[in-house]
Amino acid sequence: MDIKTISILIIAFLNIFLGIWVYKRNRENLANINYALLCISGGLWAIAIAFIYFADNNQLLHYAIKFTYFFAFFPPLFYLLFAYYYPYKLWSYSSKLLKIIIITPIVLEVLFVSDLLKIQEAILINGILKQQVIFNDFLIFAIYFFGYIIWGLVILFKKLNHDIGIYKIRVKYLVIATITTFIIIGITSIILPLLNNFDYDNLSPFFILIHFIVAGYLLFYKVKNN
Repeated sequence: MDIKTISILIIAFLNIFLGIWVYKRNRENLANINYALLCISGGLWAIAIAFIYFADNNQLLHYAIKFTYFFAFFPPLFYLLFAYYYPYKLWSYSSKLLKIIIITPIVLEVLFVSDLLKIQEAILINGILKQQVIFNDFLIFAIYFFGYIIWGLVILFKKLNHDIGIYKIRVKYLVIATITTFIIIGITSIILPLLNNFDYDNLSPFFILIHFIVAGYLLFYKVKNN
């Protein structure tokens, strides 16, 4: 196992521990819950990516690819819900819309697990990893990913323009961190793979470190509780 794979695993486990810690800070707050789930699912996604490069046979590689995309469906969902609830709801979505937001990735997961949505194929040839996306299926995943991330960003921008109080700077830093994290991950793990370029896909987990910067600011910055 090389240093790059070990580094990815360390970052992944740190992110999972961060998620657990955020959840324990306030187990009833929906913003905490969704941020915790964002961190945990992102950490599990990173672990799966590490195993892609650790796999030494095609069976293990198959399961690594499966688990990578299984966990990749969750971060956009939890990010959107976190943006909706943090630090407060600017407005209330209908229960029907919230159900659609949650059910959409679940449906995609079911299609993926049942192999109706294949997304990507990978094989080891003489120890060399060869990867290729199933373009139409991967495009569905890409639209879902960017759709939910942009939706969450729009919510945060509206809160940024609306709030003139102490939360304004917190939302501002959250927007900056979000743009940095998901835009870079979107390029390295979505746009480039869509063009069958996987040269930078293994760099994506390193940008999860930005979550630590966000959490450090949002959780340690002293503000009065609502």
